[in-house]
Amino acid sequence: MRRDGDGDACVPPGLWQGAFARALAGKRGQKILREIERALLDMPERRLLADHIACGAEVCAIGAYATWKHQQKRPDLSRESIIHNLEWDHYDDSESLANTAYLGTQLGMPWTMAWELAEANDYLFQNCSPEERWERVITWVRARIDRHPLEEVPG
Repeated sequence: MRRDGDGDACVPPGLWQGAFARALAGKRGQKILREIERALLDMPERRLLADHIACGAEVCAIGAYATWKHQQKRPDLSRESIIHNLEWDHYDDSESLANTAYLGTQLGMPWTMAWELAEANDYLFQNCSPEERWERVITWVRARIDRHPLEEVPG
């Protein structure tokens, strides 16, 4: 499912936005958004790369989330080695929004969330410096986090 208009798998904008809204509204989506926020805040240098998942010591937003998730599973591995492995594993995926979004789905993100995050990182904020991109992406993520979820009423 893509929304870019290329190929037979294109989704009409209304269906795409509905799927994206549902992905964000659910418990799973909110948990992932909070984890992405944590991943961005845990970055030693608040800079985001564009057009690549990882390159050198830098990552894109989904690369930051992937690095954070790997650090949670394997605290014995250094951040640098995790990023190096991401770069190695996804070298051929560079500059591909679909491949970056696919990595997001491998990390548990709904497709629409992964696509929209990758698109924000690479296209919406394409004219930003890496530092500005980090600021704008974390603002984008925070704008989608429900800070006051409704409590369940016993029933």
